[in-house]
Amino acid sequence: MQRKTFINHVLIIDHKYSDELAIQKEHQSYNFIVLPDFQNALNLINTNFIPKVIVCNIDLECNSFNGLSFISNIRCNDSWSSIPIIALSGQSHSDVILESLKRGAIDFVKCPYQPVELFKRIQHASNINRPQYCQQPLKIDNKNSQLKELRKMYVETMKYAVLYWETCTQKTKSDLAEASGLWSVYLDKNGSYRTRTLDRYLKEESLPKNPKVKQILLTANYVLNNCQKRSMIQQKLKHCFFKLLETEEMSSEDFLFLKN
Repeated sequence: MQRKTFINHVLIIDHKYSDELAIQKEHQSYNFIVLPDFQNALNLINTNFIPKVIVCNIDLECNSFNGLSFISNIRCNDSWSSIPIIALSGQSHSDVILESLKRGAIDFVKCPYQPVELFKRIQHASNINRPQYCQQPLKIDNKNSQLKELRKMYVETMKYAVLYWETCTQKTKSDLAEASGLWSVYLDKNGSYRTRTLDRYLKEESLPKNPKVKQILLTANYVLNNCQKRSMIQQKLKHCFFKLLETEEMSSEDFLFLKN
């Protein structure tokens, strides 16, 4: 019998594993390696085994490791930091989701999950090359140049959020402001809806001196939660979101994901 050649290795760290998923993997070019704890996973990776994607159940705990510390450990190692990580959890509280993304996961899946959906997430993650700016937060050392770069990042995040919303929903930025509840909407004398404050965040020259960063992040998160169409714009928005989140060093105490 001819041996099947796998193109991609996927490391799954979980105490449970779906038989349905195991059946489906036979039709994919993936080699699924399932381990029950983090120490065995680290031992395997230390043998120069670099998986295409890691799927990690952050609810697991073993010895000194839990899921979040495992993700941080992977991200801190230069040889492993580019591996896309999908976090799994039975909890879907906003602070749990945020913390997993802040530690370095690129996606979050609520347990129990549908195997088909997890497959889609794995396939999507395997095509992502984690950008360098997601590995190292932007350092604000040179105040003038770095502040300018930071303000540019605020505007880019808002621009991509509005563009992705308009592309996916065929609705306007006024609809986004009203639906999210994050921005004020005004009715002018001509009977048209205006978003004066939001509009200021779409240009560097009109961006407030002290922008509301939390509001920018919440806007990006709202759009990503409510628009699922895969596109280059979606990826650019995600990259801006992760970059800004890490740069601002937001924690679960001072920033919460909007609930759908």
